[in-house]
Amino acid sequence: MTLSESFANHASRLAGDCQDQPNVPALTNTGAELRKVRRLLHRPIVCLCVVALRAQSLRSKDSALDRILKVCAVQSPSGLARPQALDVGCPELIADPASTKSRGRRQLASRFPSQAKSPQAGRRRSVAAVAWSSLAAAVAGAVAIATPQRARAAGRKSSKLALVHSVGGREVLVPGSRSDTAVAHALDKVKYPVRWPYTARDFSRLDRSDDSSFYDEPKLVKHIDDKALAALTAYYAAMFPEDSSFAALDICSSWVSHYPERPRPSRLSITGMNAEELKRNVQATDWAVQDLNLNPKLPYADAQFDIVTNTVSADYLTRPLEVFQEIGRVLRPGGLATVAFSNRCFLTKVVALWSTGDDEDRAEVAANYFHFAGCFRDAEVVDISPSADSDPLYVVSAVRI
Repeated sequence: MTLSESFANHASRLAGDCQDQPNVPALTNTGAELRKVRRLLHRPIVCLCVVALRAQSLRSKDSALDRILKVCAVQSPSGLARPQALDVGCPELIADPASTKSRGRRQLASRFPSQAKSPQAGRRRSVAAVAWSSLAAAVAGAVAIATPQRARAAGRKSSKLALVHSVGGREVLVPGSRSDTAVAHALDKVKYPVRWPYTARDFSRLDRSDDSSFYDEPKLVKHIDDKALAALTAYYAAMFPEDSSFAALDICSSWVSHYPERPRPSRLSITGMNAEELKRNVQATDWAVQDLNLNPKLPYADAQFDIVTNTVSADYLTRPLEVFQEIGRVLRPGGLATVAFSNRCFLTKVVALWSTGDDEDRAEVAANYFHFAGCFRDAEVVDISPSADSDPLYVVSAVRI
């Protein structure tokens, strides 16, 4: 299936959802109503579907879908900090800052001041223009999922560092962590559902083709900026054991694992999608090519590792429960598992569940993955975003029971 056919099919399903839902509310600029619509449709990156919708003449002027598309017209800002990054996809971009029910959501005044000052200004841009610019970014590669900037003093670190648990339950103060953001407290009062709350639909993707084709050519790139990577390395340095030998596994890995020089694992096994990338990882002691969406069974015996890491790749997993159960299987009791995530991704491969939420939601999703694996203590989250002018970075971690 070609990319254009995938968009067309996705748009058709989206249109069908709107037709099947008689209670789609009329849209205003309130964050609460926009959130309801996003949850109702539960489809990634609505504005990307505009291209296919127009091509197939699926749009009705009086339909609920048309109202949604009109709102989407203000999603894409005219000015971008980096040409290769495009913030798209979340109706929260025009959420009413006065809405107190949307868990701290606010307009992106700090990032897009001209748009924040005049909500109507964005409407002058045609839906088609936004859609085509979004499509171009998706084809080009990694983009940034739009997420609200959290209430924090720009450029200032909180004096209070986050305290989390590492291997063996050891308590660690995480250097450079922030305690003044909503994400840092996303799991403070989390209530886990009784049953696994997700369906196959939550893990649908714009590009449903075989992942091996997408990763056929090596991608020797950095998926987040250097400041964020340095923060991740510092996090690992604090969390890894200093006074004992340990074995680590880095899943969904590539040509670099971002581990510190010290402490250094005696064994570092890595799995990933491309052999050429894995061969170039000088930190690894052994590697294996494996598509975890096709086969979540890790090629290791039980209780082989003290640490398992996943860096900015959890958003691509279509079978996360099985993967996290496997993480628990290969970890020794007291072992640590970490999931680092940002807001940058390969847009066509990210799962719907990940693209329809904000950073708080994603922290809760990762915590659910750990919880329902059935072998971890309660998950914890830290915000290690370096500064306002860098990529955000968060880590959800849990200790093996």
